[in-house]
Amino acid sequence: MKRLLIALLSLALPAAAPIAFAAPKAKGSETSKAELQELKQQIEDLQQQIQQGEAVKAEASDALKASEQAISTARRTLSQLSREHQQLRQELQVLKEDLSRRHQEVESRQQQLAKLLIAHYRAGELDAIKLILSNQDLASAQRELGYYRYIAEAEAKLISELKRQIVTLKQLVEQTAAKERELQSLELEKRQHKKALEEQKQVKADTFNKISAELKTRRMQVDKLKADEQRLTQLIERLARLAEQRAKAERERAAKRAAEQAKARQKAQSNTNRNPPAQETKPGNMTSNPPERLERNDQIPDASQSGANFVALKGKLRLPARGEIRHRFGDTRGDGGTTWKGIFIRTNSSDPIHAVATGRVVFADWLRGFGNLLIIDHGGGYLSLYGHNESVLKQPGDRVNAGDVVAHAGNTGGADETGLYFELRHLGKPLNPAQWAN
Repeated sequence: MKRLLIALLSLALPAAAPIAFAAPKAKGSETSKAELQELKQQIEDLQQQIQQGEAVKAEASDALKASEQAISTARRTLSQLSREHQQLRQELQVLKEDLSRRHQEVESRQQQLAKLLIAHYRAGELDAIKLILSNQDLASAQRELGYYRYIAEAEAKLISELKRQIVTLKQLVEQTAAKERELQSLELEKRQHKKALEEQKQVKADTFNKISAELKTRRMQVDKLKADEQRLTQLIERLARLAEQRAKAERERAAKRAAEQAKARQKAQSNTNRNPPAQETKPGNMTSNPPERLERNDQIPDASQSGANFVALKGKLRLPARGEIRHRFGDTRGDGGTTWKGIFIRTNSSDPIHAVATGRVVFADWLRGFGNLLIIDHGGGYLSLYGHNESVLKQPGDRVNAGDVVAHAGNTGGADETGLYFELRHLGKPLNPAQWAN
């Protein structure tokens, strides 16, 4: 943007012109072309970043797809486990009911056996005594006692079988309970796995959304740079036309001056007593003084410097505000890619800013990077610039004298500190204020 300002500043007219800028020189066009080339390079860089971002976005999309498929599989597994768990609960309920019936049957049989055994042993004990005391023969008695032992063994076997069934049922119940615990543990593990997958999905979705937002921002930047490129291209075309018009006008004026000089020489030859015209000293032929290292400025312009030719103020110029010189002409800026084209004077907020010389205001508006900016044309292609003002007190077309308060210091336009940014320019070219200051 500051390079664009240089091109705009090169349009200033001489002091005799109204509030308008003159046609620029070819150097302004070259600066704009360099700016255009830089914009094109930025667009190419951003487009490469977008292509890389698209590749990253595709990878994130694939990862998101795999995560969603894994979550779907986990949910199907959980659903199947839920059905198996429900079926196992039903089977377990049937087993419990069967076990309850078996217990009742065993208890009933036990009670029956208990009664039978009591009755049997009571009767058996008496019968055995009777058999011994009876007059029956020994063989018959032994045979009846064998029948009693057979019945007792059958009853004992029945009791043993019932006990075995009870043990078997208990083992089955324990196995079923263990299986249920296993399924509960597996279901818990699957749910934890599903939760982890969903968290992973959220992370990948956030990454995907972030990449999409970054790509959208970069596309917007590309669109903005392309719009800037179009505007700059139009400016270059206009500069080229104005430069051609100025060159044509210069050629016409040069031809006219040559004719007038030829006529004057002819007239001078007829009058030998006439002195030749004095050679005019051009400002560009003046020897530049080495820059001085300014640390602080405490002198401000006053009315005594009003009306003087601006060139005559070199070495006598007073800076427009009191304060510490924080940044100097030619110092490297914070971005490391550009240098200061003027100086920055740190001041208090709302401190007065003074015009450094007589002139006419040609610009008084907000400009990106400079905030509230004031530009004064001092004639002869010389301009003074006052940036980052809190307020501007003059309007384009206003005449000002040296020492007039034209603004108040501030930090508009994104300045890091409160103060004044001050530049001097001649035909659009920045000048070192230290070579002009008193």
